[in-house]
Amino acid sequence: MNFAELKEIIKQLKKIVPCSQCNKKFIEDGIRVLTTIQNEGLFHMSCFNCNNQVIVHVTISEQEGDEIEQHRVESGGMI
Repeated sequence: MNFAELKEIIKQLKKIVPCSQCNKKFIEDGIRVLTTIQNEGLFHMSCFNCNNQVIVHVTISEQEGDEIEQHRVESGGMI
């Protein structure tokens, strides 16, 4: 993944992934890139409203349209 792709992924995460505890949107300062390899990335998202933490795995694939499939691994406590 290049820098432009990472920026777009973070933009999309902010837009489509609400906090599962308080339903607020995540802010950019609460999203960290943990690792990337080829077309996959692992992101840590921390809610500044309720301190919920989420790990999100993203895979970029060549598809028509803007459909994004969400798969999340969530943690109610510290990671």
